[in-house]
Amino acid sequence: MLIGVLVNNKNGLIAGIRLTSCDTPRDAALSKLNAIIKKRRNNADLYRKLIDSKKVKFPLEDSRPGFEDSYVMFLCHLEKRDELKLDAEKFPFLVGDCLDLPFPDDKFDLVTISFGLRNLADREKGLSEIYRVLKQGGRLIILEFSQPYQWFRPFYYFYLRLILPWLARIVTGDRKAYLYLGTSISNFPNRPELSREMEAIGFKKVVAQALTFSIVSLHHGCKE
Repeated sequence: MLIGVLVNNKNGLIAGIRLTSCDTPRDAALSKLNAIIKKRRNNADLYRKLIDSKKVKFPLEDSRPGFEDSYVMFLCHLEKRDELKLDAEKFPFLVGDCLDLPFPDDKFDLVTISFGLRNLADREKGLSEIYRVLKQGGRLIILEFSQPYQWFRPFYYFYLRLILPWLARIVTGDRKAYLYLGTSISNFPNRPELSREMEAIGFKKVVAQALTFSIVSLHHGCKE
């Protein structure tokens, strides 16, 4: 079910990007869809493969929690780019910290973040960093899980907290990851709350669109 939601609502993000005329877009969080769909692999093997590939440089001494998983996900996107035969110079990928973006002020016309905002340790700081690197007139587009409509909420959270982790344990053997998914979604703000957070940072013309019974929302904001 959730993979279908991810695929279908990516189209809304793409449609929003097409409305923007920009030379320097930046995706602040690489899509997790490929990592979800790909056959489960051993993280240690993937980590060694990424180090040996020399396709990207990153601080190997960095031992922050979760960094290895980020590298594993990053490698999936490098592999996908190779499969599609895309030019690495035209489609560069970077490993970085969304709370401390390695870019100057007023750099990008468009920043997108897809199912990544929910996982930031400090959402306010992450949004502030995105605001900083946007040019005047630049746009932020956020695609993220949200709080479903009230009538649908009991069914949704029953599935998310009980059925999905049970299925995940059978199919992937990783029940804890899906327990975290349910917790992170239930703790995430709804559309009006996230809109107010964006406005507090300084974003203008903030618009929120509910998708798939409001399981997912699409937020737009401008830097004026």
